[in-house]
Amino acid sequence: MNRILITGGAGFIGRKFVDYILKTTKAYIIIVDNLYNSTIDRIPNNERVNFINCSVLDVDKYSKYLQECDYIFHMACVQISKSSFVPQIDLDTNATSTLKILEYLKDNKTNLKRFVYTSSCSIYGQSKESPITENTPPNISSIYAATKYLGENYTNLYHKLFGIPVSIIRYSNVYGTGQIPDGKICGVIGKFIYESINKEPITIFGDGEHKRDYSFIDDVLLATYLVSKSENTLGETYNVSTNTNHSVNDIVSIIESNIGEVKKSYREPRIIDNIVSRLISYDKLKRDTGWTPNHSIHSGIEKTINNLKLQK
Repeated sequence: MNRILITGGAGFIGRKFVDYILKTTKAYIIIVDNLYNSTIDRIPNNERVNFINCSVLDVDKYSKYLQECDYIFHMACVQISKSSFVPQIDLDTNATSTLKILEYLKDNKTNLKRFVYTSSCSIYGQSKESPITENTPPNISSIYAATKYLGENYTNLYHKLFGIPVSIIRYSNVYGTGQIPDGKICGVIGKFIYESINKEPITIFGDGEHKRDYSFIDDVLLATYLVSKSENTLGETYNVSTNTNHSVNDIVSIIESNIGEVKKSYREPRIIDNIVSRLISYDKLKRDTGWTPNHSIHSGIEKTINNLKLQK
């Protein structure tokens, strides 16, 4: 039976990944999370889950699990909209913790088969290339992107110098079931859906024409798992995306087609991650693992809406 350690396992993607692993494998899971972005009720009550309530920086508190585990998924992070307000915490969570875990793996004998560092397509910023590939130069335009890219560099360096088996995945605007939509750090799609269902006005920053490549959570979970298991992906970096992009106004229209007309309020553009358009290629991931996204933006939003309605 594999042992899997997931940092940030109580967050949106981490918590969903825990469910995915429980449903599709017989693995034993260790969650490391200090509940900075979550609450204790999101930890599953399952005999195959061991929850370590501590900061990901406190490696000594979970070091024995680092020695025993077969896979590490380093998902702990500070959400992008919050990161600029807590830059030191953002640096510690995204980069310093990565360095500390890698140092431990370098200095101790382990059973590790793969260390998966989850990064972000935000490192590309506003790129001149479209679609963006893994070879597109970074264009750092936020504190979050800066620390995520630093974490990537540590991860790659420890693979090259010390042979630690690593893979890096860059998520592109993940949304879907399992978010905490009434929270202040929820992504735009989850927040819009929650507000629309509850007859609250939604806030659009700028003219609503800025575009992103949105990835549905179920597709992201499968991609993450496949990257960890394939020999082709060792030492490689991958975009997880859809190779399509949609504006905020498009998102609102799709929500309205499922729910009905919603109230809209427009404000000045945000300074954080203020990207005009971003389109991300997943061709490399498809080539090396066979992965392709199963959900269009329409089916993903519909599934998210139906899931949230059931929770009411």
